[in-house]
Amino acid sequence: SELLGKTFYAISPDETKRTLNGLFFTLGNNFVQTVATDGHRLALARKDSPYEFVQEIYCILPRKGVAEIRRLLSEYTGEVELNFLKNIIILRKDKHLFFTRLIEGEFPKFAGVISAAYENRVVTDRDAISHALRRVSLMSNEINRLVAVSFQSDSLTIESGEANLGDASETVSASYSGEPLTMGFNARYLLELLANIDDSKVVIKLIDAGKSTRIEASDNKDFIHIIMPMRL
Repeated sequence: SELLGKTFYAISPDETKRTLNGLFFTLGNNFVQTVATDGHRLALARKDSPYEFVQEIYCILPRKGVAEIRRLLSEYTGEVELNFLKNIIILRKDKHLFFTRLIEGEFPKFAGVISAAYENRVVTDRDAISHALRRVSLMSNEINRLVAVSFQSDSLTIESGEANLGDASETVSASYSGEPLTMGFNARYLLELLANIDDSKVVIKLIDAGKSTRIEASDNKDFIHIIMPMRL
């Protein structure tokens, strides 16, 4: 249930984008993994498992099916039984039975964006950056929620502005290892991924202003979030 919850937010709500409108679920040898992306952001969650499989089992669960499975798992304790047929997954717990049709098609390749050379590293407080984003984004465009984030050696500054609203700017303490850099992001996307990080400190890994950004908890590398920048 935790793995589903940590990645659900990144599933595309657009049902015309079939494979993006689902969650990529993998049962591997001693691990379970979920991945979701809407093309602008990606979330990956992974946990060790005591179960061994002769070969990996993977499928794409539909967004509505994931929401229902999350609801069911929140009501149960203990183990549940999963059965995979050709294009159906069946969840069984005691006398309760739930099944959903799987999405056919190929999930986007994501290994490259996860393992990219993120050479610049930022460490900051999750709550501090979240609160600053909420306040500054009030002055951002209602459609794209664009904010500019500038990274300096000991801080990061979040700025936004709209002609009809005015400007806003806040600076948050941070530790940064690279050259000064300014990037554009969708504030709503940043807030949603930060809400799925439990640690008080977050690590932001950068390449340059035009490349993907990787964000994760400072003490847990099993939950990884990727976000694409916006043009300023």
